[in-house]
Amino acid sequence: MSGLESFLDMLAERQASFILLDGRAYSLAETNTNPDFLRTGGIRFDLIPSLTFLELENLSEKLQTERIETYCTEYIKARIDQKIKRQDEIDREGSRLKSLDYAMSELLPFLLSKKYDDDDNLLLSLISDDDDLVDEITPQERAKKEIQEILKSRFGEVEGNEEEINLAEEMRLSLLREEKNNLESEIGFDYNEHVGSLYEFSIDTPLFISNNLVYSLIKIENPKEDESIIHVNNESYRMHARADMHVSDLSERLLDKRKNIWRIAALERTQTAFDEINNRKREKDASKQYMRKLAELDELNLDNLCGFFIKSGDLYVYTQVPKFATQDSRDVNRFWPYDSTKVAIRLNWSRGQIYSSDSPIIVEPREHHPCLRNRTSGNSSICNLSRDSGDYGHTKIDLVRKISDAATALMEPLNPGSLKSHPGPNHRFFGDPVDDILGGNERSLTRKQAHEQGYMIVEVVERGYTGEE
Repeated sequence: MSGLESFLDMLAERQASFILLDGRAYSLAETNTNPDFLRTGGIRFDLIPSLTFLELENLSEKLQTERIETYCTEYIKARIDQKIKRQDEIDREGSRLKSLDYAMSELLPFLLSKKYDDDDNLLLSLISDDDDLVDEITPQERAKKEIQEILKSRFGEVEGNEEEINLAEEMRLSLLREEKNNLESEIGFDYNEHVGSLYEFSIDTPLFISNNLVYSLIKIENPKEDESIIHVNNESYRMHARADMHVSDLSERLLDKRKNIWRIAALERTQTAFDEINNRKREKDASKQYMRKLAELDELNLDNLCGFFIKSGDLYVYTQVPKFATQDSRDVNRFWPYDSTKVAIRLNWSRGQIYSSDSPIIVEPREHHPCLRNRTSGNSSICNLSRDSGDYGHTKIDLVRKISDAATALMEPLNPGSLKSHPGPNHRFFGDPVDDILGGNERSLTRKQAHEQGYMIVEVVERGYTGEE
């Protein structure tokens, strides 16, 4: 809300120069009696201790009580409207919940379970009924438990046996957790209403503000007599040569944190504002409750291995391919590096059946990848798949293979089969010569360079034929 200010604005309006140090503000005076002083250009100014940050925060809040109350009221109303609108959208899209439930209970446990076992054993566990071939606790079961723990950690325990649940109170507490988490992640320590919001800015780096510019102060030992210094609490500092920021930028950062704290206080004392949604009941089944919470997310990443995202209302499940360097079968000692990439398929639910009729997509743009139709815009289909998208079935193993085949095609653009399917001296991919797409030999790496830089090395020709030890 416009019109709200931090106490730093108040100080800057009243004083051209002041110092922030050890949780307190210091003003400058044209006297020569204090042990704390600023000396510059042969002129000495006394430093007079003023109010602490907490005292300044409290004073600032008292001067704008009505504006803060209006801001908090408008904030709560806006968040309620946002939550209700989002919930209504989800309620109208039951198919997304069903698709999401299938992804979380079937596909993602398999993709996440790669961390526990190799691909062959994982596929065996999907198709085999032989108890001797499957561990007592399969990799997928371990992954399912891990996902449940992730959901509990993110959303808390859910109760499935209550006859009636006050969703208004649940929403209030959910917003309260969200605001506290935002504040704690921003300032790096637990929310505490007794801490002035400027403390974390100047606890390690004292600040000097002059003519609306903010300079950090650097502690020095044994300053020279003619050196410009600031001396406070038996310590000497010199001003950084260049300003760190404008005072308005620092004030905006302070005000953002104060707004966060005001919102938390408003949520902690406010319940009546949520009464309009008391008729909403939370679903009893714990799994469905998690699905509803998940459906509000734009993306969920599981250990940087797999996850889902929502795009234009559609659900995509992806596997995360780590950064890799792929061998060029024309020159087996040359490897082409690519950053970590998501390979995704779109899921739909209709008539009690999960299906994925579209081609897999590569989410991030990859300018120098031959097999992508849209190299610079992202969300591109990929050529050189071993079969058309329509050739896959709709079982779990079919969907897993669909993602796996796309990931393989991504990681092996220059294998012998790929180059054979693009004949000619230039090996054109979507009309462009492959060497033009790759971006020049300076992009390529040797196997040793790729290994040293942490790339997963993808061999497309047997190691014995590379001519290397």
